[in-house]
Amino acid sequence: MTAKDICIKLNIDENLAEQSLRWADSNKEFCDKTLYLLLKGKCGFARKLDGKQKLALVLNALPYVYAKYQEKGIDEKIFFDTFSDIKIWCDNGFEQYGTQGLENLNWIAKHLSMKIFRIGRLQYEFSRF
Repeated sequence: MTAKDICIKLNIDENLAEQSLRWADSNKEFCDKTLYLLLKGKCGFARKLDGKQKLALVLNALPYVYAKYQEKGIDEKIFFDTFSDIKIWCDNGFEQYGTQGLENLNWIAKHLSMKIFRIGRLQYEFSRF
């Protein structure tokens, strides 16, 4: 599944998704270098990026995470429910700060590293006790 297909299913603003995906395409080398870090839940490198650029990194990573879900036999519904947070955070960022994109990459990085899953209306985070 492509990043664009995932954006459509997540109902992410089409114009915002398109702008972010264009940035990812034109900065492919950077996106590819940082993909491993994002998939490990690390995102400190992205502090100076704007919201659209952070969203671009996430959208670039989603097809890889989708494939991981499939590989592990995790239902597609759980994937889309879990990543529905992207739209929520984008919408909240616009309402609160007037910025487009994704400002809170730290939270979404937990989703990308498969440490948080939404099942029903609740989110579950794996941790050690």
